[in-house]
Amino acid sequence: MNNNSSVTEEELRALMPYYEVENSYFKRIKKRIGIRTGIIGLVLVSRAIVAFLYPELFVQTNLEPNPEGPYLVSDVILVRGLLLLVIGSIYIYSLWTNKYFRTVSVVGLIVAYSLFWSDLEANILSAAGDLTTAAVILLLTRLFALALLFANYLDIRR
Repeated sequence: MNNNSSVTEEELRALMPYYEVENSYFKRIKKRIGIRTGIIGLVLVSRAIVAFLYPELFVQTNLEPNPEGPYLVSDVILVRGLLLLVIGSIYIYSLWTNKYFRTVSVVGLIVAYSLFWSDLEANILSAAGDLTTAAVILLLTRLFALALLFANYLDIRR
């Protein structure tokens, strides 16, 4: 057995096709994806600020009254904010270095749509008649961020 084995760049790319986006294509789309990612960050940070300043704007389920009140809502917002910080940091690092960017974009989509669906199930569908204009606007801002994230995913997968 040969102990002096080395893998060429072409062989490495053939073995790991989803490790990174092709360099020439990535150079063309990196600025566009970076702009979209920045807009997503601004939208989500603005939603987080609104959530901390005005937690009553977020739709809450009326099925079971909660004796803890706004403390539970702020805990949920804090956990989701930390999740956003971790996933966002990994996404930006992966975008910056083009390492596992395809995989990270899929994971980011899964996490974002899962959180959106859980909110949709728990809050929106249970209080569909009690939706306020502010709640609808906050829902639309999240949908806008999800659409931009999905557009990034489509650009990466081409």
